[in-house]
Amino acid sequence: MEPKERDARRIRSRMSESKHAGIKKPSLENVAFKKGRAKRTDSKKENSKSADSKKIRQPHPQRNASPCRFDKDLLRLSTSSANGVALPPALKRILRWIEHGVAGELLPPIVQRSKVDGVSMIRREAALAGQAHAQGLAALCAQPRFLPFVEFIQGLDAWRREMGAHYHDIAAPRVFDLCNTALYAAPIGEAFVCCAVDHPQAAEFLRRRRAAFEAAMTLFLKRLRRDARTGRLSRLGARGRVVALSAHSEETHNGQQRVLRLGFRNGDSIAYKPRPADGEILFLRAGGAHRAGGVFDRLNRLSPAAMPTRLPVLQVLPGTSDRRADATGQTYQWQAWVEGPKQWGRVRDGGAWPLFAVRFTPTQAATFWHRAGALSAACYAFGIGDLYAGNLLVGRHVRDQEPMPYPIDMELFFQPFTGLRETALIGDAIDGGNHHVGFERLPRRCSPEAPLVGFFRVRGGLALRRIDAAWARTESANVVGDTRGHIGYTEYLADYFRGMFDQWASVCTHRIQLIQELGRLATKARVRVLRRSTEIYAQALDAWTLDHVAFDPAVFDPEEIAQMREGDVPYFFRSAVGGPLCWFSPGGLSPGGLRSRPPPLDARTPPFEALGLSERLAFIELGAMLRDAAAYVFRDLRQRQIVDDARGVEIRIDSALRGTAVFEWAQQGHRLIYRWNGARLRLRAEAIPDTSTRRVSAKRGRCPQPQLRRQLLRIDRMDAALRTRWVAAGFPEDTTARDLRQLMKTVADWLHEVVARHGWPGPALVGRRAAEAACRLLQHLEGEIVLQQRCLRLLRASAERQDAPWRQVAYVQDSLRLASGRAQEYGTKLQRVDGRLVPYPIRAPDRVDARRAAMGMEPLTAYLRRAQRYFDKAESALPHGSSGSSSQRLNSHLAHALTVSAKRSPR
Repeated sequence: MEPKERDARRIRSRMSESKHAGIKKPSLENVAFKKGRAKRTDSKKENSKSADSKKIRQPHPQRNASPCRFDKDLLRLSTSSANGVALPPALKRILRWIEHGVAGELLPPIVQRSKVDGVSMIRREAALAGQAHAQGLAALCAQPRFLPFVEFIQGLDAWRREMGAHYHDIAAPRVFDLCNTALYAAPIGEAFVCCAVDHPQAAEFLRRRRAAFEAAMTLFLKRLRRDARTGRLSRLGARGRVVALSAHSEETHNGQQRVLRLGFRNGDSIAYKPRPADGEILFLRAGGAHRAGGVFDRLNRLSPAAMPTRLPVLQVLPGTSDRRADATGQTYQWQAWVEGPKQWGRVRDGGAWPLFAVRFTPTQAATFWHRAGALSAACYAFGIGDLYAGNLLVGRHVRDQEPMPYPIDMELFFQPFTGLRETALIGDAIDGGNHHVGFERLPRRCSPEAPLVGFFRVRGGLALRRIDAAWARTESANVVGDTRGHIGYTEYLADYFRGMFDQWASVCTHRIQLIQELGRLATKARVRVLRRSTEIYAQALDAWTLDHVAFDPAVFDPEEIAQMREGDVPYFFRSAVGGPLCWFSPGGLSPGGLRSRPPPLDARTPPFEALGLSERLAFIELGAMLRDAAAYVFRDLRQRQIVDDARGVEIRIDSALRGTAVFEWAQQGHRLIYRWNGARLRLRAEAIPDTSTRRVSAKRGRCPQPQLRRQLLRIDRMDAALRTRWVAAGFPEDTTARDLRQLMKTVADWLHEVVARHGWPGPALVGRRAAEAACRLLQHLEGEIVLQQRCLRLLRASAERQDAPWRQVAYVQDSLRLASGRAQEYGTKLQRVDGRLVPYPIRAPDRVDARRAAMGMEPLTAYLRRAQRYFDKAESALPHGSSGSSSQRLNSHLAHALTVSAKRSPR
């Protein structure tokens, strides 16, 4: 294919607009000039050499376009001297910063092209820095085509001095200085590129662009002062003056408006979001003592229908509506900032090209993916979409250190989706379209975002060229791995499925209440309306910037063209309960800038009504989510049949679009069986055998598993005999000790098979005596943390069904906490100090008796007296001169004795 033809079919697009998050160990590329929209790549098959070899989507070329070659030099930056060039003070100051290497990336970065795993990629190499680069830029700025850029810098410098003096009470003057790369990189870099390509409308465009930037920032400062003086921002923890201010570097809306991050003197950070759509208030807002929360907060507060779930919430404050100071009718929000998680590490090696992302332990990953499943179900239920990478990230709230998946750009909601992949949380079975979804399944090196241009090293200096290949990233807030090297939810499919089921069961159970509350809340909500795909807007803006291609009136409506001529991505919105299509005209930050007209014929139905919650919130709809989630990771599954007794899930995947999932719903006494085959969904319910009947049968000696009961009692007798002999001999390292270790090793292997086949052997399954024996044997195991954790989950579930006493849960939980170096909860594990038994450290010891009482256990003092009596009696039987027991041996022996005599009723 000829270069021109290939270039004409190339497309750029963006991932998302409204993003705000802190990523741990942020790199400089996060503040690089990114006027170019993110590239959405398309792939029909995975390259065997690399996961990054994706084909770029090839649309039809825009009519009347005459694109230039990608390898054409847009600008040459030589090292020629610029002595005698007269430049304004502001520009000279920027050039001095560049000369001393402290300017950051106010201008496009220096990049390099390399091949990684056989794939050509481009990555950031460095920022412009040094005397040679400063002199070359000075020579460029002396050219006539850069006169609009020089005027842009002069005007911006005058504005920032005025703002620094006028708003010194709420913001430190240094945040307005032009050296604040995080704030000015996007507008200054955009102005530089516009002049570098010698755009015929550069002077007029940059004049309007600067005026819009100054108007947007001035409006922000007015809002900040107003809300800071009334004390509203203190609800988010923001106190003192703003000492750091940064702007999101992606495309703008409604007159150069961007998401801003504010850092305060007390160390807290918040986000400012000037967006008409307010999905964060409707869904994400956290409730308080005197304030109702959003939908997610209300769901978290409902009694769980199945296993408990947790959805992410944030502190969100709507802006005030002082019409005298803010007469445009636009809305804005203040939000708590989402910080990067502490669980951060390398998820992909590659020498100089590693990738860092979130990395959990297996236990943390299981919890995270259960919550991610719950979020997926909630987003599907309420039609929340556009949750691509960047619009959803893994982070933590400053007041909640547990990492959660946070959707931070909730402008599209009440969309009548028919599958989970339409939310953009996951991709499809063939990885088609944009593979940078909310939950990425591979640690790809390619980034969802890319600069439009970069400086390439050439003979004699640098050449400004388009970025024509995948942009390499070094970190990601959407890739989630674990310490075993797994990526995504493939290895945690049971946890992800269970999270979806638990949340869906809660939503369906409380369906009527939710529909009524949503109907009331939706009357105040505004939804963004995408007239056409954002990538089409992005392609047109890029073509206008670099190729000077006019916006085609046969493709775009007048209101779209008017916004794109200002450099903005068109933005439309409407009320969630109907009404006209609204937008802000150019210069819309002034009063009267709001425009509206009737919506298109295909969008006359109000969004909330079109969602159809009454029919949507049905149990059968979960089948569509399960189908899509399984198809997304089908190629990565190591096993097609998964049984997780702890979660109560059985999964069988036959093909990418055919499978079965079974969920135990103990609260309802049923198990739900989902089957899917393409678009065909089936649901069947089966009753779980009545556990109360099984308990009665066990008491009468007719337990369902008599052979298992006999085995448990026989092993318990062997264990008791060996331990009694061992205690009497003074705990020597002899044949008895070796026999005990071998017995415990055999017990661990056998118990693993038992719980995999039957679940936890509680009284309903094997009778009370055998169930007590199983609990003692579990505590005696050494070095079997994973098995003990799994059994603890099963034991807890049995206790919730009243099929096991809660004190057994307490004994096992204390054992696990001590094994992991943490303080115990219930004081069941003891040590000898000066001949007396005392408990190991206890968390919040003043409340230990309350916790013990909740588990049906005696007070700690009574337990200690009973343990001391038994220990004194046992110690008197030891041979003269024998040494006392170690703590682990002591508790192992006491566990056998004391749990036999404990006769407490379950909680």
